[in-house]
Amino acid sequence: CLPGTRMEILERIEGWIRDTSTVNRVLWIRGMAGRGKSTIASTVAHNWQFRASCALFHFRRGQNALNERIVCALARQLGSSLVPEVRNAILESVRENEDIADQRLSVQFETLLVAPLSTLKRQPHTILIVVDALDECDNPKDAEDFVKLIDRHSSSIPTNVKFLLTCRPEAPLLRALEPRKWHVEDLDLSLDVKNDIAQFFEQTFRHIRNDHGLSQEWPSHGDVGRLVEMSQGLFQWACTAV
Repeated sequence: CLPGTRMEILERIEGWIRDTSTVNRVLWIRGMAGRGKSTIASTVAHNWQFRASCALFHFRRGQNALNERIVCALARQLGSSLVPEVRNAILESVRENEDIADQRLSVQFETLLVAPLSTLKRQPHTILIVVDALDECDNPKDAEDFVKLIDRHSSSIPTNVKFLLTCRPEAPLLRALEPRKWHVEDLDLSLDVKNDIAQFFEQTFRHIRNDHGLSQEWPSHGDVGRLVEMSQGLFQWACTAV
């Protein structure tokens, strides 16, 4: 995220991460394409990895081989945690299960995440696992299965382990997610989207003016306002426009 943008949603997520209660351990951020979900997920993960333990995975459409390795990818990142207890627990599990990459998703989840993390019940730091773009998974059932694994093992995983999920509000995932009492942030309803897009345009045009020696009056406030309205809350459209 550009400095100063998406502050409202980032502050809400930060509050959720720091909440020590046992409820709302899974946060689902949903919104249509172009709303900035992936940027927010990356920003949160980047900020948190320097404070405690964090792992981030982006699903990519058309990269099924990569998507199937989600659990191994998450475990690999937690195995590099700045928190020794987390790092050692994950690495020990990997060493004891050298063929784990060939096992089913459920076995990987239980072996590389549930088992080692369940030994950290007194760990004071939040362990954040971010999974972005669940709707980009080529096989929707795989995404649903991953979500169901989180729900199934939630009672076995320490309360300081939290999952941040992002996706479009697609029907298959809605069936897997909505029955659960998880905290939801809907980017379509975020109040600061227009202001953030206006700020994005202002910062971008400022750089263009400085690089090319253009008038400080370019573009006019009216033109910027029209671009903001045309974007209809879509950061992806705003980025393409400039």
